[in-house]
Amino acid sequence: PAIASRGWVIVTRDFAIRRRPNERDAWAAARATVVMVRGDRLSAEDMARLLLAAHAHGRLDNYIAKRAPPMILYLGPDGQLHTQLGGERRGGRKKPQR
Repeated sequence: PAIASRGWVIVTRDFAIRRRPNERDAWAAARATVVMVRGDRLSAEDMARLLLAAHAHGRLDNYIAKRAPPMILYLGPDGQLHTQLGGERRGGRKKPQR
């Protein structure tokens, strides 16, 4: 809760959080944003590289800003982001102009 209240993003490789009800309830109650770095046998340097690449040019920040917490995002080894749990898009879609 202290981290989420500061607006910080939690970065982890602990994918079991999805299966642990008490942990899932804790991040949901704290309205936390969790980024899970995915990939087999990633070193700390590999994870740092992925995070820095996702953060470059505001890509990660923009992705998070367009969604409402709580959310769990996956950052894949290819650098792709996708929403796993929560993270409903903020606002509605624009209607086409006639």
